[in-house]
Amino acid sequence: MSAGLGDVFSASGFLSTVANGALTGAGTGGVTALITGQNFFEGVWKGAVIGGGVAAVSYTASYLANGSYKSYYTTDNEIAQNGESYDAKISNETMNKSVNTKRIKNFTNEEIQEFGIGKEYVGKPTLDGHLLLGNEKRVLGWTKPVDFFTGKSDIVYSPLAAQNDILLGKVMVHETAHAFSQRFLSLSIEINSSYDVRLNTTDHLAIYKLEHLYATKQLYFKNGYVDITKIKGVFMEDINFTYNALSPFEKLFFNKAYDSFYKIFNRFMK
Repeated sequence: MSAGLGDVFSASGFLSTVANGALTGAGTGGVTALITGQNFFEGVWKGAVIGGGVAAVSYTASYLANGSYKSYYTTDNEIAQNGESYDAKISNETMNKSVNTKRIKNFTNEEIQEFGIGKEYVGKPTLDGHLLLGNEKRVLGWTKPVDFFTGKSDIVYSPLAAQNDILLGKVMVHETAHAFSQRFLSLSIEINSSYDVRLNTTDHLAIYKLEHLYATKQLYFKNGYVDITKIKGVFMEDINFTYNALSPFEKLFFNKAYDSFYKIFNRFMK
């Protein structure tokens, strides 16, 4: 039963999980009542209550164990502007339309559901167009905690990203990976990197490596090499040095994250 509930959790939120658990329990209770000669409807009722209760407890435990209550964000690590511009006069309506159009053009409805994408919108700006997020600096995008009831994560974009198509594509796939990671057993454990402060978890290490695949798919090249600076990424040398310093246990988490996120980055964004 726990494996089945895990599958349900990855595809829905609390209410759907409880409903599925109750439905399964009702069926089991009814059959058991018929076999044992008890009242069928009483068996269905008791089975539904027990099934729903077990599902509720299992979902809550999974939500907490997976770290689904956490949030993640992307920064540019103070990398210099690369031709991006920010215009404070552009309306939120216009920027939100750019975000929604980008998502619809490049991800199917099935993928949006699978990756756990909730609402997507542009947040409040700093003076230079980054996302205003407490004391954090130069934030490009933010994946909010998984909604307990829907099982989905909202993604908030900086106006700077929303107004610049190349940056928008990078932030979208990056934050999509974070949302996807939170839908099942966490792929993220903290690590230390002396090469780039952004390589602070195993899923971030996987994401930044996959950004090189993404840049290749977009044909971002310079002098015959992938131009990772175009999307404010991390140099492959720093990624490899960090990976080589991981323990075997940490590498297991990295490899799982890399394999899971691959299909998100392996696409040409229109």
